[in-house]
Amino acid sequence: MPLDLDEPRRLAEAIKKLGLKHAVITSVTRDDLDDQGASHFANCIHEIRALNPEVSIEVLTPDFSGDIRLIKKVVEDYGDKKTRLVRDSGSMVENSFGQVTYNRSNNMIEFNKIKIENDIKEVGKAIGAIKAAHITLMVKAGLKYEDLRYSYMSGASGTYVNANKARHIGLVPGFSKGIIQFGNTSIGLARKLAIDSSRLEEVNKIAKKVTADHLMMATSETFKNIYVCELATWIEGMSDEMYNEVLIEEGIPIPPEDLPRSEVEFERRVKKDIDDVGELGLDIVDNVGIVLEAPVEKCILCHKCEEECPEDAITIVENEGDRFANINSQACLGSACKRCVYICPVKTIDHRLLKIQCNENVKICDENEN
Repeated sequence: MPLDLDEPRRLAEAIKKLGLKHAVITSVTRDDLDDQGASHFANCIHEIRALNPEVSIEVLTPDFSGDIRLIKKVVEDYGDKKTRLVRDSGSMVENSFGQVTYNRSNNMIEFNKIKIENDIKEVGKAIGAIKAAHITLMVKAGLKYEDLRYSYMSGASGTYVNANKARHIGLVPGFSKGIIQFGNTSIGLARKLAIDSSRLEEVNKIAKKVTADHLMMATSETFKNIYVCELATWIEGMSDEMYNEVLIEEGIPIPPEDLPRSEVEFERRVKKDIDDVGELGLDIVDNVGIVLEAPVEKCILCHKCEEECPEDAITIVENEGDRFANINSQACLGSACKRCVYICPVKTIDHRLLKIQCNENVKICDENEN
């Protein structure tokens, strides 16, 4: 349903005509709109405040997909001591020039107008780095922005993250014409290899055919130039015009505006990590790690290493008169903090001597075994 752009004015007039002292504004979720209705809420507050300066207002908003910019648009543009922002969950939130808080999905996000800019800046650093990486990859690959037909999401984001929300936070380029979510491809492949080890040879053949250039963002001049602009935008408020001028000077094409949601094709191919678990389903193995073992000939059985280990990963065992340090690799790979090494009074633990031992929960199958 299209927005009624005259609604804010008519709403303000209705409140004045009824002589209301307190008004509540609400709506259904409008994630079909580019700004999810944030500007319309702001316009309603503006019109009501202009015509009814003494009326207190409560605004029951959707969660705006957690997009901080949209929340900020409502609470900052026309916020005052008589305006309250209330999320659709019904949790009351104060909005004034002194303090703004916002309750989303039972997790309180506090917006203090003295601190909000710092919060936005910190978020902007991450968003800017992701955007700079997207542009750098396309520039180095020789791709034009308009040629970006699909962006692919895999892993946890490819399984559980809403693709449209991913556009809002910059997880994928906003100008991508399509977003395809593959899910957790590594887990899916691991399952196939576990069922049929012969497929490993097939995977190795494919891997040898794949050629790619490794791009290190930390040493890329292109990334550095773009990220400097992003930092200047988020921290110092660099204008879009100056941002684009810098890119032009560095020979970097100016990225296009984000496409409206209606022009983006979304495809989600899986709904869980392992889409096909077979007829028997899955069993959960509590301990999938293996044991790393090293001889500790000088051990005096003080067990200080066991007490010091923050992960309870190390155990001193005796076998036929010999003493060994066993480390559960699920909790530690033997070289994390090395507290066990430092605390040992006789300095007998040497991680260089660690060897893999069998774990009762891990079955190593012979290739010829049926």
